[in-house]
Amino acid sequence: MRTKTKSFASVALMLVLAIVLISAMSYSLTPGVSFAAADGTITAIDEISVGHMSDIHYFPLSHCYQDVYGPTYKDSEFYHSTTGDTKLVLESGMVLNATIKQIIADGIAKKAPQYLIASGDLSKNGERVALIDVANSLRYLQNEMRKLDGYENFQVFATVGNHDLYNHNGALYSQEDGKSRPADMITAMQFAMIFAGLGFPEVSLDTAEEGRLTLTDYLPAEYWYSNYTSGYVASDNAQNLEIAYYSPALAQIANKKTSSEILDCYFNVGDGLNQLTYFASLTDKTGYSFAIIDSSDREETDSGALVRISQKEFDKMPASSQPKTVYLDNGNSNVEIDLANPQNPGEAFNQTEKAVYRRTPVQHITGGRITTECLDWVEIQCNKQNTANMEETIISSFHHNVLPHFAQEDDILTDFTLGIHRKALPRYGYPLLPHGTYARVRRYVLYRRGRSHPLRFRNRLYNQLLLAPPLSHL
Repeated sequence: MRTKTKSFASVALMLVLAIVLISAMSYSLTPGVSFAAADGTITAIDEISVGHMSDIHYFPLSHCYQDVYGPTYKDSEFYHSTTGDTKLVLESGMVLNATIKQIIADGIAKKAPQYLIASGDLSKNGERVALIDVANSLRYLQNEMRKLDGYENFQVFATVGNHDLYNHNGALYSQEDGKSRPADMITAMQFAMIFAGLGFPEVSLDTAEEGRLTLTDYLPAEYWYSNYTSGYVASDNAQNLEIAYYSPALAQIANKKTSSEILDCYFNVGDGLNQLTYFASLTDKTGYSFAIIDSSDREETDSGALVRISQKEFDKMPASSQPKTVYLDNGNSNVEIDLANPQNPGEAFNQTEKAVYRRTPVQHITGGRITTECLDWVEIQCNKQNTANMEETIISSFHHNVLPHFAQEDDILTDFTLGIHRKALPRYGYPLLPHGTYARVRRYVLYRRGRSHPLRFRNRLYNQLLLAPPLSHL
C-alpha cells in the first residue's frame, strides 16, 4: 500500500515577542484506502484530513503572578519557575482560545481538518486545574465544529504527554506575591474521566444516564470545570467511531449500565503503563483507523503526585494499597501538606468541608515507554481491520519522539530521543515517516535499569506517524 502525505493546512498564531506555542497542522491522507490489482496497480478510494496539536502546556492565568512590571516580580517563585522555560505560561490561555476560534473559522471556510489529534503535554506540569480547562475547551471545539456542514463527525483524539500524569512538580501561584503552593495533579483514571468524549468513554456531569458515569458520584461538580469555560462542557465521541481500549477496565465500561458499576471499572484502571491507549476505527470511511498510544512512563516513589481521592475510591482500595497518610485542603481548594492525618486516614473524609488528597505510589519521568504487551495489542487491532483485498490505513500517534531531530542530538540532548532507537528500528523493521517532535526520553534511564523498549510494529502495520510536526515559528 502506498500513501502520500501532504501538508493540508496550518493553524498558527503570531504573538508579539513570543514564539508560537501551538501548531495545529493538517494532513490530507490520499489515497488512504486502496485496492491492489493482480498486476500490482493501486486504486485510490477515499481520503481524510487530520489536524494535530501538541505540547500546548496550558496553564490558567488565574494561578499566575501577573505583576510583571512590579518591583518584586523577578524575585518571585513564579518568575523563577518560568525563567529559561520556552513555555508561554502567561499567554497560554489566550493562545488556546485563539487557536480554537481559528479552527472553527477554518471549518466555516471548509478548510479545517475532519479530525484533530491532541498528542500530550496539554498542561504546564500536569495540574488538574489546567487539564480540566483544556478538556472542556476541546469539547467546546468539538461541539461547535459539528454544527458546521461537513463536520458532523468532527472528533478530537486526546492523549497524554510526559508532563500530564503523576507529575509531582505541579504548582499554583499566588497573584499577590507569586509564591508557589502544591497543585493537585491527576492519575490515569482521572485523565480518562476528565477527557471523556475526546476518545475516552462518555460521561455525565451530575445527571444519571444509563451506560455512563455520573462524575459527581466520584467527586463534586466543581472538580470538573473552572471559569475558563464558564462551566462543564459535555460532548460525546462521534457516531462514526468504534473505539477499543487497551485497559481491560476501560473496555469493560461498554458492558455496564449504572454509574456505580462504571465507577468500579475506573477504580480498576490502576497506575500501570500505557493504560490510556485506544484504537478508533471509522465506520463511514472503510479503511481508516487511529491508534492513539499512551507512551508516558513512571517510576515508583514514596513522594508521588498529590491527587484528589474520594471516600468511595479509598474504600475500594485493597488494605495494602490504601494511603497511610492523606492530606486536606485549607477549605479554599488549596492543598496543605501540613494537614496530614497519619493516625487514621479514613477519618479524614468525615471533614466534609475539605477535600482529601493522597500521594501516588509512582511519579512521572520525562522519558517514554511502550511495552511489548501494548504494541502486541495495537497490532491485533490493526490486523482486525485488514481484509483479504484491502489494507487499513493506520494513523498512529503518541507523544514521545522516535528519532533525533538533528545529527549528534544523541550526544547533546539525550533526553530528547528514544533510547536505543538505532537498534530497535532496524531490528523490528519499523516503517515510518518521522515528522519530529518536542518530547523527551531519558535514554540513560532506559539503559541503567535495563528496561526493554520494543517498537515492534510488524507485518502489515504501516503507519504515517503524526508524532508531532515541528513547531512553526512565525
